[in-house]
Amino acid sequence: MWSWSSNNTNTNTNTNTNTNTNPSTYPGTRARTSQRYTLPPTSSNSNSNIKTTRAAQIDSYMYHTILRPSTRRVTSNNHNGNGNANMNAGDVFDTYFVTKSNDILKVRVTIPPSNSSNHMNLNLNANVPEEMCPLPVLKLQGIQASHAMIDENTMVVTGYAPLRDSIAWLDSTVSLGEHVKQVVELFQKNPPIVLKFLEADLADKNGVKLEVDPSGGSEVLPPSYDDSTWMLGGNNNGNNRVNTDEYHLGGFPNVPRSFPELDGMNREELEMLLEDEEAFREFARKHYISKELDSTLKICEENVKVANENLRCKDDLEALMKEIERLKGEIQDKLEVYEPLEKRYSQISKPPTKKSVLKKLNTARRQSSRRSDDLSENFVQGDMGVNDYIQKFMKERILFHERAAKMERLQNFNEA
Repeated sequence: MWSWSSNNTNTNTNTNTNTNTNPSTYPGTRARTSQRYTLPPTSSNSNSNIKTTRAAQIDSYMYHTILRPSTRRVTSNNHNGNGNANMNAGDVFDTYFVTKSNDILKVRVTIPPSNSSNHMNLNLNANVPEEMCPLPVLKLQGIQASHAMIDENTMVVTGYAPLRDSIAWLDSTVSLGEHVKQVVELFQKNPPIVLKFLEADLADKNGVKLEVDPSGGSEVLPPSYDDSTWMLGGNNNGNNRVNTDEYHLGGFPNVPRSFPELDGMNREELEMLLEDEEAFREFARKHYISKELDSTLKICEENVKVANENLRCKDDLEALMKEIERLKGEIQDKLEVYEPLEKRYSQISKPPTKKSVLKKLNTARRQSSRRSDDLSENFVQGDMGVNDYIQKFMKERILFHERAAKMERLQNFNEA
């Protein structure tokens, strides 16, 4: 799934920008560079506004280096699932992506058939070929959301200038794949506010429970895609779900159904590819599938290397874990000793209250009074001499009066 990252920053909708060389973040550690899909040359006799055919625009989207791993076909203009022609259905694709806020969303791209009314009402001259690509329709599928670029009733993308109308579309010199990529990047960096999910498949991917319509009405939803189909990128083994050949999230890429690079070759060049094995190998080496395979194999080798290095560090890591557990136990023992001491220190260090000081002074004053009374009693009974009695008695009485004076002063402190 195409994830958002700070590397995906080239979202300028100017169609004349240079090739984006920022690495894609899908999938996982796959380090591939974004390559602009080159439109095939057009005939000099064609209208100057007609940039490419419908088939070539679809290929630019289906086989886009970044979009391809997260794109799958929903319906096809070539068949309707029953083997019968369905020329009015158009081609419909879904591209999944992850936003900056970690929401998993999908943009649905509908490419009408060549005879669609999307372009029949244009005032174009007579040499417009019938196979020209009509204005594609992009919408956020499976959610109800709020965003400045979309119509909140239909979820159709209306705020992207190159796809605003058929005239802007025909004036564009950039392929459909690049336009879809730029729209997705805009949604990734400035995610829509998702109000609710309308498809169970998409809700599950976001960890959200789908709200059930209380009226009991059922909504026609596109088929779900289980994880095994995503990973294998294979067929559905004859069940009623749509073909997911064009959608995979891992493993090796599927063999392309068409090679746009061959469209501009003449007969001699094609025969040379068939007869000259070295020329054929060179052509295959330059194809994006070969580059993708080389990149995948290189990443696998690097992953194996890193995994082996991690395994070699296993004993050291286990020893460190044991040391950490031992230190953790020592810290716990020290904390048990420290916490009571900290509580005691807090009690000692905090300033005493007026009430507690008065209480201690009163206790000490009574003790001095009691000791002076004991001295007088001992003197009367003849147990001590005059000089000794006077010295000790005066000391205790002075201490008694000092403490009484301090109490009186402290009691009157706030009143003053």
